[in-house]
Amino acid sequence: MDGDHGKNEIKDYLTSEYFLEENLGFKKYKISNGSIIIVLPEGECMEDLFLEFSDYINEQMHLICDEELNLKPSCPNYLTTVCSYLSHKFSTNPIESWELIEKKMRKDDDVKKHFWNEVKKKNYFLDPEKIAALNYLIQD
Repeated sequence: MDGDHGKNEIKDYLTSEYFLEENLGFKKYKISNGSIIIVLPEGECMEDLFLEFSDYINEQMHLICDEELNLKPSCPNYLTTVCSYLSHKFSTNPIESWELIEKKMRKDDDVKKHFWNEVKKKNYFLDPEKIAALNYLIQD
């Protein structure tokens, strides 16, 4: 389960009553009859399991913004929702603007869909450290 907004759908199970253990920020909960839920680290989504996701987001950010964080006059089709949203939300603080752009990119369905297409095309790699943490939690 994603550690960002996805976990809100099962928040009733994410209590100390069901909590079993944690490894590298991944949390394991037992809900019933041997069923478990593993929640990704706080703020992370499934795409964060890939080594390339942070770089991918950074590349997408540079497609829509110049070095001074001004929106470019045009953007790829899959980024139009992000650009439209950001056109009304920019801050005068560059750090806040960068964080806002990154946060919106990480949650946008079109950006995620494009990322998954890139995973298939470019054979992106799962982060071995995160996969080891998940494997540890899955084993009894």
